[in-house]
Amino acid sequence: MVINRNMVIISVQIKKVGEALKEKDILAQNLLIAFMRFNRSNWKQPKTEGRNPSEIVLLVTLIRGKETTEKHDPAVVGRMIRDFQENGPTTKDQLEGLKISEISEIMRVKAPTITPVIQGLEEQGLVERRMDQFDRRVMRITITEAGREAVRDVHRELMSNMKEMIEYLGEEDSIQLAKLLTRVYEYKEQKRTSAEQHCKDRFSPKGSDHT
Repeated sequence: MVINRNMVIISVQIKKVGEALKEKDILAQNLLIAFMRFNRSNWKQPKTEGRNPSEIVLLVTLIRGKETTEKHDPAVVGRMIRDFQENGPTTKDQLEGLKISEISEIMRVKAPTITPVIQGLEEQGLVERRMDQFDRRVMRITITEAGREAVRDVHRELMSNMKEMIEYLGEEDSIQLAKLLTRVYEYKEQKRTSAEQHCKDRFSPKGSDHT
């Protein structure tokens, strides 16, 4: 009787574990579907104020400068954009511009990828090339007054879209969504950093022990 009772208990526990795993699989599938729907929507695709996303990111990068590369704090970036809109270029990177290699590092893309984007913005008069004051072989990219106005227009449209979403979701759900998206971002950053460190550890030469 004791053995049978224990077998029943174990069987129930196994069933519960199986149901829990099944529920987790269902949740994972639902989450995957939600992300797929999100990606299929036109969230990233439409042009904002006639600008491609890559153009907008590059213009904002010129405002951010390389001093915020390690911070990745949206509040800091937002404050820098507001200060730039109100006061114009004030930081060293805004005044002197960035090298293409620096821009590619901040945007985490290879230089050949952003070169045509820079050329397109230059043709529109939104950015310009300047010689480095210490090394005439080096060209730096700076944002122009027209580029500053373009960022202002894009920011205005994006803020309008966010306010419409808040009206649709409600304030409470909007706050919760912002928190969850921030956690998703932190999770992805943690995985990226861990993968980069693993790659460095794997391919870096091991130091010899001199004892």
